[in-house]
Amino acid sequence: MAVKALKAGAVEFLAKPVHEQALLDAVRVGLQRDRIRRQRADEERDLRCRFDALSTRERETVALVTEGLMNKQVAAKLGVSEVSIKGCRHDAMQKLGARSLPDLVRIADTLGVRSKKPGRSLIKHEVSWRTTSTPADLPTDRVRTNRSVGTRRDGSLVR
Repeated sequence: MAVKALKAGAVEFLAKPVHEQALLDAVRVGLQRDRIRRQRADEERDLRCRFDALSTRERETVALVTEGLMNKQVAAKLGVSEVSIKGCRHDAMQKLGARSLPDLVRIADTLGVRSKKPGRSLIKHEVSWRTTSTPADLPTDRVRTNRSVGTRRDGSLVR
């Protein structure tokens, strides 16, 4: 019975005889969880309204950018200039209240507008640290290297 109640969404299962404080604590936890759930639902509803206010082009841009495509790739896919995509992306981010690309990705995840294609990475650049080989009398330095994922050294895209 306890397992069934917990699976159905019960906060806690209290055995008789119930101590007053335990009952009050369970009610308090339940009310807090419900408050948080309602707050998240309100935020999601607000985001959905803002997303619905976007133009079709802005929605397409958000979907493709949050898949991990660069502005240039989005522009090629939609058949418009890169400048247009930058403008659409900027307008969409302002309308959605996103301050950065990670914010936009979180919003898209919340709304379910990102495609869940396997093998797609949102990381455009991979940063790694390597130790340089030095003579024994010199201290070892750490050198930061950037490796662009999906691009060649000359900057062209790997397809």
